[in-house]
Amino acid sequence: MSRRTSIFALFFLSTAATLLHAEASRLTLQPAQIKSLGIETAVTGQIAGGRDGSYPAQVRVPNEQMRVVAAPVGGMVEMLAVAPGSSVKRGQVVAHLASQQALELQRDALQAGSQSALMQQNLKRDEQLFTEGLIAESRLQATRAAAAQAGAQASERRQGLALAGAAPGKLGGKLALTAPIDGVVLEQGAQLGQRVETSALIYRIARLSPLWLEIQAPVAIAATLREGSAVKIANSDVTGKLIAIGRAVDAASQTVLLRAEVGKGAETLRPGQVIEV
Repeated sequence: MSRRTSIFALFFLSTAATLLHAEASRLTLQPAQIKSLGIETAVTGQIAGGRDGSYPAQVRVPNEQMRVVAAPVGGMVEMLAVAPGSSVKRGQVVAHLASQQALELQRDALQAGSQSALMQQNLKRDEQLFTEGLIAESRLQATRAAAAQAGAQASERRQGLALAGAAPGKLGGKLALTAPIDGVVLEQGAQLGQRVETSALIYRIARLSPLWLEIQAPVAIAATLREGSAVKIANSDVTGKLIAIGRAVDAASQTVLLRAEVGKGAETLRPGQVIEV
């Protein structure tokens, strides 16, 4: 027997032995056993309990309806007025911060404002002196430039103070954080007494009507749809309409993302909820 024939024979015997072992270890279950064990089967790409023409979807909040309340400066959280699930109104105070950085901003704004006021007085004086012919025009121009620079710096300091939410014109006091929109608190990112850095999340707030449904549909189905097509939530009277049909295909599931908007009946849904449509 040649060497090549021997290798082929060994390979054949090894493969046959593996197949026989797999056949011997295969377990066959009867329908009654499958039912008693609670085993369920489904076709890949369908959701459990799915029906023809129904697809999985997740409830999302539209991007333009979400806002965050973040720490404008570093500090310690002194007070939290609301919690996840609370309804808030625009301008409502939701938290207080104690911040050394806010004190520094207030001090800088006061100093810049005082310097600007002084330079304006100097400008008025030099304009009068120039009118009387007592000073050169070059001095007046220098005073004007200095007054303009001081005014710009004061404006910058005031804007920084406003962005931080600190009260102008005085030192001290708590830094009040307010709700930017009417809505519901979805997330709380800080705890009472916690020290936070600039831009740290304090609350995430959202307006919950209308809501989006992000639907995963097969490519063949997505190709037959058009924006404005009706969408109905399974086992519910809530309906919506398609507002966007994705152009990309998910490589793993071979589905296309559809986005529908639900207005009437949105109060029955919860952000993050998985449903069937």
